Amino acid sequence: MNYQPLPKELRLGFSKIHDLGVFAKEKIPMATNLGMTHLQFGDNLIRTPLGGFLNHSDEPNCEKVKLKFTNDDKSPYVFNKWNLITLKDIKKGEELTLSYTFYTVEEDRDKERIKKISEDYIRERDEMEALEKENEELKANLARAKEDHQFDNLVHQKELESMRKK
Repeated sequence: MNYQPLPKELRLGFSKIHDLGVFAKEKIPMATNLGMTHLQFGDNLIRTPLGGFLNHSDEPNCEKVKLKFTNDDKSPYVFNKWNLITLKDIKKGEELTLSYTFYTVEEDRDKERIKKISEDYIRERDEMEALEKENEELKANLARAKEDHQFDNLVHQKELESMRKK
């Protein structure tokens, strides 16, 4: 048997949600178990290739189902496994999604929002500084123009006076 990182019904593809996602290569019926997404030993959580490319949705078409494994002979090895189950029929070409539970999407959204606000603030601050500099240059040019205009008026007045004396 050859190792395959994804079930035969699935493929990776470019996602409209985020970077890459998992997509159906064929129609997949509701309640299909597509295999393991995550495995936990103690505090160690391991994502499988399937679990690593599933994107979050507030309206998911799949969910993770937790299976807990223990050993009856009192072995210290206890682990949890999560499998991906479809919540509805999945169409060919449709992206498989789930609601993230291992970390909150709100935290990530807040981080992204803060990052965007910071970037916007920096961009607007830079634009404001550039506008203030341009405004100072315009004021300086206006002052020079006023001086030039006053000088020109003075020269013209002197010329007129000189012409009147003649």
